[in-house]
Amino acid sequence: MHAGLLRPDHEIATGGEEAKQAAEDLQLLSLPKKTGKAPVAMVFSYEADWLFQTQPQGQDFRYIELTFEMYSALRQLGLNIDIISPDADLGGYQMVVIPSLPILTTEQVTRIAALDVPILFGPRSGSKTADLQIPTELPPGPLQEVMPIKVTRVGSMRPGLPDSASRWVEEMEASSVSEEFSESGQGYVYKDNNIRYLSIWPTVDLLAALFQAMGVESGLQLFSLPPGLRVRRHEGFVFAFNYGLSACDLKRVFPTLGEDQLIIGSMSLSAAETAVWKSSPD
Repeated sequence: MHAGLLRPDHEIATGGEEAKQAAEDLQLLSLPKKTGKAPVAMVFSYEADWLFQTQPQGQDFRYIELTFEMYSALRQLGLNIDIISPDADLGGYQMVVIPSLPILTTEQVTRIAALDVPILFGPRSGSKTADLQIPTELPPGPLQEVMPIKVTRVGSMRPGLPDSASRWVEEMEASSVSEEFSESGQGYVYKDNNIRYLSIWPTVDLLAALFQAMGVESGLQLFSLPPGLRVRRHEGFVFAFNYGLSACDLKRVFPTLGEDQLIIGSMSLSAAETAVWKSSPD
């Protein structure tokens, strides 16, 4: 077939050279064996994925895609993310993002609401009971115990409509303040204390602005990364990965970074290359 670490003639293959380089880099860094907790938690629910596959309400409402768009927007800001289950311990996180939890329990709402960090619930959260009925109090179900909002009508939107929302929109009765409004005047980002509810399928620009605001509230260090560049912080190191097709000037993205700080890589990070340096305290 084709080569792995060695070619069929027992000479080292490209994969072997790359594995050797990776081993040398890891030895140079002397990284700890365990990964520390990230500052941001993203709650992923297989139950939500199955439910939306069963009852999408619209052809293009895909939970995996909604989750990935939120994940990408967070990574664009240079944030580390832990992807955790709805029942995981949320203590110690500085920011919590929940793309959607259609089946919400009172216990979950109480536990999440006890956190003193920025929290986002995405559209269709609390929209179903455990037996897939609409809650008698209307969506978002138990979330109304901590947010004075109520979804009165929903719509699956066709592509190309001239408005800020796409794919999905919810009409609301709300005492909470809406931070963002559509062109038709309908609010779609509702905030009460540290909790936000997003009542539409968000655009890329909306997610960028929303997570920027939440990041500032949580005191996190944020970056505006160019397309293709991603960073990961780990135990005092910063790893930069260039997934793009052209070189990236790290000095433009990290103005305080000096050439002498680099342990691996260079300031001009070519396509498919990695750079590593020691991070300074936030």
